[in-house]
Amino acid sequence: MKAVKDAISRVCVPYFLEGNKGKEFAVLVEIGVPRSGEVDKEEVSKALPGGECYRVLRIDVKEGGLSTRCVGIRDLGDRSDEMIVAVAAITIFVRDG
Repeated sequence: MKAVKDAISRVCVPYFLEGNKGKEFAVLVEIGVPRSGEVDKEEVSKALPGGECYRVLRIDVKEGGLSTRCVGIRDLGDRSDEMIVAVAAITIFVRDG
C-alpha cells in the first residue's frame, strides 16, 4: 500500500479532476513486489483517493521489487527482519469529449 500511496501522492488528483470536469477518467495501477500473489488487489483499490470520480481499469501485480534484511524492531510492529520494497506506477487516462 505504501508504494501506491506514494505514487498517487505525487499527483494532485482533486486538482486534476476539477480542471477536467465532464471528462471520463480511468486508472491503471502496476505494482512490482516480491511474492506478488500475496497482494490484495481490493486493498490496493482502497488506497486510491476519490474512487467515485474514475474507474479502475486494472491492477496488475508482477514479481519485482526487492526483499532484503534489516533490523526488525518488535516494539514498532515489525514481525521479522525482512524489508520488502515495492514499486508502483499509476497511469490516469482521460477521455476527452
